Amino acid sequence: MATAMPKGVFSVDRIVSDLAVFIDSSDLHSLRELWSYLEGKFFSRLAPTHSSVVKKYEFGLYKFYLVEALKAGRKDKLSEFFEKMATELNPYPEWKEWYLIGYIKNPEDHSTASTYSNKNYREAFFVSIRNFLTVIYHRTWTVAEVSPKNPYSIEIMDDFFSIAQPKLG
Repeated sequence: MATAMPKGVFSVDRIVSDLAVFIDSSDLHSLRELWSYLEGKFFSRLAPTHSSVVKKYEFGLYKFYLVEALKAGRKDKLSEFFEKMATELNPYPEWKEWYLIGYIKNPEDHSTASTYSNKNYREAFFVSIRNFLTVIYHRTWTVAEVSPKNPYSIEIMDDFFSIAQPKLG
């Protein structure tokens, strides 16, 4: 990871900042590495019912990555993304249209990408992911200390995430 945190220090703000930097700099390797760290450290401890929330955040980050790469004219990064991620993304129907992103000129005018090129949506998404990570971090350790047998039976979905979801149809 390009900006590894000191041992024993967990900073949600730094993680969210790094996610945004990796997206904006088209650094897929570091984006995936940081997400993998979060999966191993936190998301793997969540109840299975929360896996869809984690997946929505992960996919949202990838979609921002693609839109930013397109805006920067980095078609090489778009190709690299699908080359590395196709096997993982193919089972999800929502990715079908994203394979065409390299052929659009302006993401703001494309129904699939327009949400992820909207500055307000991006801000709401990153506030939501910040809240999500903060809740997981604080609840994981606090609840684990109180009830180590069932530390993850809490609701972690936040209102910002619900509000920030794009409207379909």
